[in-house]
Amino acid sequence: EQVAGGAITTATDVYALGVLLYVLLSGQHPAGSAVSTPATLIHAIVDTEPRRVSDAVVGPTETPDAIAQHAIQCGTTSSRLRRALRGDLDTIVAKALKKKPAERYTSVTAFADDVRRFLNHEPISTRPDTLHYRTARFVRRHVRGVAMTAAVVLLLGGATVFHMSRLSTERDRAQREATKAAKASEVLTGILLGADPIANRATAEGLTVRGLLDAGAQE
Repeated sequence: EQVAGGAITTATDVYALGVLLYVLLSGQHPAGSAVSTPATLIHAIVDTEPRRVSDAVVGPTETPDAIAQHAIQCGTTSSRLRRALRGDLDTIVAKALKKKPAERYTSVTAFADDVRRFLNHEPISTRPDTLHYRTARFVRRHVRGVAMTAAVVLLLGGATVFHMSRLSTERDRAQREATKAAKASEVLTGILLGADPIANRATAEGLTVRGLLDAGAQE
């Protein structure tokens, strides 16, 4: 607004704070290499959308060494810094740096609230309120509790599967033993019926105990 001669409002302050946050997070100005001359800087401010802050720490940049040094100052590496900036911080900074004042945060307080929500691992106001997003934020806030709950659930699930498997094995074994017992009973019944001279008059002649036992063993 100052460069283009527009109205100076709270939205201008939000933009200035967005620039400051961008520099603090990435170590670079949102205009990038355009800050080298006043003409290119004005063009970048008015017309060029800045790169996402997470992309600003991986290049292309003026010097990779400057990015690496900034990451060291943040106590991390460039790749880890990019992962930390990706997502909510990208969204917060991008909203503060919108070209149209009406698309920025309505107040510095609203801007600060979203930064505070990010630090507390809570859903920010500028992200779509989806179940997946809220769940991810909840897990991030309560990572220890969720991990312990998941461990208990896995333990109970594993114990349940183990006992169900044992029950299934015992059931199958019982069914096999029942089948064997029924078959044995059937064979013995056949042997005993074969020894009945009344029921087997036609074949009873010459029938011996040894013959019956051999027939039973064969069966």
